[in-house]
Amino acid sequence: MKTFAFASLVLTVAACTGGTGTAHLTAAGETELAFVDGWTVQYDHWITSIANLELADPKTEAVAFADDGHYLVDWATTTTPLAIADVDLDAARYKVSYAFVPATADATRLTTIDGGLVATMVANDWNTYFEATATKGAATVKLRWGMHNPARYQFCKNGIDDTDGIAVPDGGDATAGIFVHLDHTFWDRLGTEEAQLRFDAIGAWAVDGETALADLAQVSIANLRDRAGTTLVDERQVPLSYDDAGLGLQNLRDFITFSTSQQGHLNGEGECTVIPR
Repeated sequence: MKTFAFASLVLTVAACTGGTGTAHLTAAGETELAFVDGWTVQYDHWITSIANLELADPKTEAVAFADDGHYLVDWATTTTPLAIADVDLDAARYKVSYAFVPATADATRLTTIDGGLVATMVANDWNTYFEATATKGAATVKLRWGMHNPARYQFCKNGIDDTDGIAVPDGGDATAGIFVHLDHTFWDRLGTEEAQLRFDAIGAWAVDGETALADLAQVSIANLRDRAGTTLVDERQVPLSYDDAGLGLQNLRDFITFSTSQQGHLNGEGECTVIPR
């Protein structure tokens, strides 16, 4: 076995038997959002709690690399991929998996994060927390949402070439980049990457300029209404509804929480099988 030390974590990798290459493990977030209903959203914080990174043989599922580190990242503070580890491995193909898990106080912070926000996440068992301001014309709506929707992302496709996982070449390198799509929170339908981003229904439930995630449990996704009970319509003046792809989600809070749990990808658009934890 070979052991690699990176800061406070210890990485264990299977012994090399032939040619070797290097796998670069990174993490990045996407904050550029385009809403179909005219809103814009600016993030003050978007914190994700990451753990359980693994590279494994796609045929035998034997783990070639296991990282017992736990990381916190605030995507609002960085626009470049963050390095987690560089690992020497046998030249081969590896499937990639990782998880978003509830935050812990001793997690490694890959970006600067206020200790009070971390403490709030830990106290509420949240794996995702964000603060954002949405604007449309003269309207402004604040969001301060934390979510307990942990999930494991496995059997990830590579967003670069749509192959399974990553292929580490002999004498070369490959990147396994966790990529967090923040747009999932505002999708209007599930089961497709072609969903529209909408905010009207969220903004319609603001009180004193802020919408609480818990309040959206009162909003049926089959017939969205504002606080006064008025039916909301889309840009075609058709009653607004959200498509849950037959999952049986009833309200907008549960829809948003589930959709957000689907946000993890590999190397850009590479889709993973998402298993709730």
